[in-house]
Amino acid sequence: MRKLYYAPGIISLVGFLFLLPYSFKRIIPKKETTLKFNVPKKGGDLDQFAEESISKDISKKKKITFTLNENRETNRKKLEVVRYEARKLKYTLDTSPVILINFTTELSYGQFINLIDQCKQDSIRRYSILNNGFVIFGESPPRKVEPNGFECFLCNDVIHLPPPEKSFKEKLITAIRPYTNFQTIGLLTGWIILAVMSLYFMRKRALSSHPSSTP
Repeated sequence: MRKLYYAPGIISLVGFLFLLPYSFKRIIPKKETTLKFNVPKKGGDLDQFAEESISKDISKKKKITFTLNENRETNRKKLEVVRYEARKLKYTLDTSPVILINFTTELSYGQFINLIDQCKQDSIRRYSILNNGFVIFGESPPRKVEPNGFECFLCNDVIHLPPPEKSFKEKLITAIRPYTNFQTIGLLTGWIILAVMSLYFMRKRALSSHPSSTP
């Protein structure tokens, strides 16, 4: 009689070896998400921030253009140059050019946040989302306030007025206020009770030492 040797699970093991190459070739689809940013329309209360106003504002300016794509290392180097150019516009008070950054569909959300963080860290006052991109403006020079010719008499002088004199009642309240705490009131009450008890026992002793005569 021929003997058959069987190892438990041998069929599953052989099947797993056949399926193993197919598992490496399996394509897992990427989960893509989108972010929506609301930009005001022209004609409202925020007209200066509308896309039409921003596009019109940069139409006659020189544009320093960058494009951010899926290459993270290249984008990191580009963001360093963007930071340098943005700082140069800020500290030279140059409003003639703008920095225009175009986004591709492969740009990650994290790199977009890095761009926002750069503007926050460097205190860039004016930047905006424009269509599928980002615009950084230069900083305008501070406005000079011209004097109107009016000279104010004693505007920079401080006149010290004497405090009003307190009445006797106010002086008395001010004098005893530091002593009106719980500890002081309790100590004063104890002394009053002790004095009353002492007078009571002294009177009682005096009455007991001199008894009244009976007829």
